[in-house]
Amino acid sequence: MFKRIAILTLALGLLFTMPAMGEQAPEEIIEDYTYGGTFTIARTQAPEGMFNPLFAESVYDAEVWTQVFEGLTRTDPNFEPQPALATDWEVSDDYLEYTFYLDEEAEFHDGEPVTAHDVEYTYEVFLHPDYDGVRAGNFTPIEGGEEFQDGEADEVEGINVIDDHTIEITFDEIHAPFLVQGAPFGIVPEHILGEYEVAELSDLEFNYADPVGSGPFEFEEYADDEYTHLTANEDYRDGRPYVDDVIIEYVDDQAQIMMIERGEVDFAPEVDHEHFDRLSEMDHINLHQSTRNGFGYIGFNLEAESAVSETEVRQAIAYGINRQGFIDAVMEGLATYTNSPISQASWAYYDDLEQYHHDPEEAQATLEEAGWEMNEDGIYEKDGETLEFTITASADSEFIDQMMALVQDNLTDIGMDVEIERMEFATMTDQVSAGELDSWFMGWSFGADPDPYTTWHSDGDWNDTNFSDERADELIEDARNTLDQTTRREKYIEFQQIWNEEMPYIPMYADIYVHALNDRVRGYNPDPGVVDPLENDWHLLREVWIPERERE
Repeated sequence: MFKRIAILTLALGLLFTMPAMGEQAPEEIIEDYTYGGTFTIARTQAPEGMFNPLFAESVYDAEVWTQVFEGLTRTDPNFEPQPALATDWEVSDDYLEYTFYLDEEAEFHDGEPVTAHDVEYTYEVFLHPDYDGVRAGNFTPIEGGEEFQDGEADEVEGINVIDDHTIEITFDEIHAPFLVQGAPFGIVPEHILGEYEVAELSDLEFNYADPVGSGPFEFEEYADDEYTHLTANEDYRDGRPYVDDVIIEYVDDQAQIMMIERGEVDFAPEVDHEHFDRLSEMDHINLHQSTRNGFGYIGFNLEAESAVSETEVRQAIAYGINRQGFIDAVMEGLATYTNSPISQASWAYYDDLEQYHHDPEEAQATLEEAGWEMNEDGIYEKDGETLEFTITASADSEFIDQMMALVQDNLTDIGMDVEIERMEFATMTDQVSAGELDSWFMGWSFGADPDPYTTWHSDGDWNDTNFSDERADELIEDARNTLDQTTRREKYIEFQQIWNEEMPYIPMYADIYVHALNDRVRGYNPDPGVVDPLENDWHLLREVWIPERERE
């Protein structure tokens, strides 16, 4: 509210420089000056088209659903929990019971109230035996969650609706990440989805054509691989967004730059580094940098019927790829690389690990110590099998073209036979989940808490590499069950050491993102840190505005 008052005060000051505007009252003039217009975003990666928070997996889908749906909490740029649907909450002295108090004015976009029963329904779907999404691991620590998931109970004992606007969530053990890694997931409307069986939910038209949430924007339309259209929720309880419409256009690298240059775009996140100098010369563009809370990586299927299932082969690949050379030559040095599965921005990050600097001789020595011998064709082989595998990457990206060419050349030079396969992104993600690929290139974004359970625990819903280590599982579980950050960090350090030995991913780069913002835009964060200028999941999209005289 204070931010809105400040913005309106600024707008009032600007009125003194404006021509007379008829008989309008000052507050009407202010409203016309600040409210309205279309905010256009240009992205180079389209979403999968799954905008239901129960099932959405990619960050590009999250950019949509986080505007349409709300969780009990949200995270701020410092990764601390803030109120969302819950205006307040209490935690018991033993840290096992959370009591959330919902905003009594919260409504879904169809006018139905958001109640504690919707929260109960949402969490029970995540835990249902027929749920086929990847988020259950965030909720199984709830008391009785595993029994419900296994079909041994008819309800989740730890979910207790007190009244329409109060709900208690009880855990079997301390679950440190919940407020920032479980509670922010969007609450869905039971009155719409409750009429379907849980097994049917992932195929509903609701997911891609008519999602109904309670957030500041309403879903209007998604045209596959072309654009997403959102409209302001006029009845949003904290005040409607300033802009009337948000259009997210999905274009290639060159089209994005041309749109920025012509002033057709208000915000272009994560523009290609090679265009940095060109963007710097555009007078109407403000450039912002933020450190990526994630990385681009090459992942391996540790159960694949190929050489990548062998630890020493993955280590040799890490030594063989010139990651720093790629960062310097293609990314203008605007990135770093890491050798850990935990964000460099996290308090849990540990860097005293094997660095896997580019060292072709060490790569070959690692292979030979593991029994690989080079044949007359210059390719390593062992037990009659040549060292060959396929890396799959999404199509239609010049940046990925350059990276895959470097990777292939580097690995060929050390004696590996590597094929590069290009594929449409959604198809690739399906094949990764099905365990059909040897290796793949994708990006990963970290959550607010360093908890790696869903990706690196043997039972993690997102463990597409099939990484499994008994000690790693124990460390991940123990770290979840304590609130002492020093103890958690000790657990995560040992986990990172195990992971660094196995290298189920090769983190290729952690970008220093460059974001282009049209100078007509107001209300953004000028110092984004590890988030972009619109903050986590574009939280500030509700607060940005374009002065009336600068709208097209």
